[in-house]
Amino acid sequence: MAPIVLFYSNFNISKDLNGGTIRIRRLARSINSKHYSIHIGVQQKTNDLNFIKEYVKINYRPIFLIHYWIFSVIQSIKLINSYKSNKSFILISNFIWTLPPAFIISKLYNLPLIHDSHNIESERYKDINCHFYSLFSKLIEFFLLPHCQLITTVSNSDSIYYRRFISKNKIVIIPNGFDFTYKNKQSSINKILSNISSEKRKINFGFIGSSKYGPNAEAIMMIRKVSHHYPNYNFIIVGQNHLNFETTHNLHFLGYVQDLSSFFPKIDFGLIPIRTSGGTNLKTLAFLGHGIPIIATKKALEGIDYPEDQVIITSFSFPKLISHIEILKLTKQNLNYNFFNKYEWTNIGLKFLDLINNY
Repeated sequence: MAPIVLFYSNFNISKDLNGGTIRIRRLARSINSKHYSIHIGVQQKTNDLNFIKEYVKINYRPIFLIHYWIFSVIQSIKLINSYKSNKSFILISNFIWTLPPAFIISKLYNLPLIHDSHNIESERYKDINCHFYSLFSKLIEFFLLPHCQLITTVSNSDSIYYRRFISKNKIVIIPNGFDFTYKNKQSSINKILSNISSEKRKINFGFIGSSKYGPNAEAIMMIRKVSHHYPNYNFIIVGQNHLNFETTHNLHFLGYVQDLSSFFPKIDFGLIPIRTSGGTNLKTLAFLGHGIPIIATKKALEGIDYPEDQVIITSFSFPKLISHIEILKLTKQNLNYNFFNKYEWTNIGLKFLDLINNY
């Protein structure tokens, strides 16, 4: 009989979906056709849970991590004891902070534990100068990761990092992905994009990301500076504008957009000046998957096997941008099917499901 998959996750259902939350949603969706999955975590909003068969909500928003861990352990014990003894479980920790309670339960009940890492949290915290959390997460990595039966991670570089804690044959690369298909519905940005495209501008640059997240806010501020130096080009930004950046004649903030099907056809180039953050940059996947060439930093390309003829790596010094535009003028393509097959979530979900089935 198929085991019950017990996810430990800070399951955030909101408009500001980050890479980790999207990954949890899609991996959970991929296994639900074959397994009974249960989530234990902090649920911030209650909508869009139709793909989860059961959710054990911790009715307490933790101020300190220790509170979350205690409630997670208590709920897990109650849950596992409520099933007949012939039921088997696989535990999956989706975030470094959810690893401690998952580890405790794995030891109490002698259950297999998988840690799924969408990025290296200790490195990400260091990048954004959260040194206490960086140190704390490093301690969790050092003491608990060696006890995992398996670590799934998004890239070869992350895999190399985790080899310091666990043997190479216990690490499996399950890349991050992106939804390249969208619901056929009228987009709220159609009219805005039509007006922008009708203007006599040469090129439309695009960026995706909420300014609530520090690395995105830094990137948007860089794009603002670039837009001042290149007034004949449009710079179009999708994502919640928490910092209330002002729209100008060539800098356009469209806010949160659920359906991006109208956005990508209007964009000539992706502009991704991300300097910090971790894991796989989903906006990079989005642009390249739609055949849109990008001008990006090395950080924005980490963990991605990108087509070299569609990418220019730059430090975003202003004089260089014009030459990059000239180089990339004719490289926009239709949907890149090789890229699609590797990074579309449905295909990634099938790989994850095979891993669970064969475990």
